[in-house]
Amino acid sequence: MAITSSKETSPERIEEWKKRGIEVRFLDELPFRLSVYDDKGVIFRFSHEKSKEYVSTHIRNRKLAEGMNRFFDALWTAAKKRT
Repeated sequence: MAITSSKETSPERIEEWKKRGIEVRFLDELPFRLSVYDDKGVIFRFSHEKSKEYVSTHIRNRKLAEGMNRFFDALWTAAKKRT
């Protein structure tokens, strides 16, 4: 599952995800990118305000991962499907 903003993600990338079986939903804007893996690690990715460069923070903490999974689920519910 992936939540993205069509402003930040190219149509080609979205199609690539769909071909790989990833369900994609959209929000108008996302303040940062979030990945949760193995229910114990979280990666936050922020873009610099004036450039296209990104900064990432990786935290391994089971409780944080649990909370971010819940946050993702809430965003997923609010996000819209597109065809």
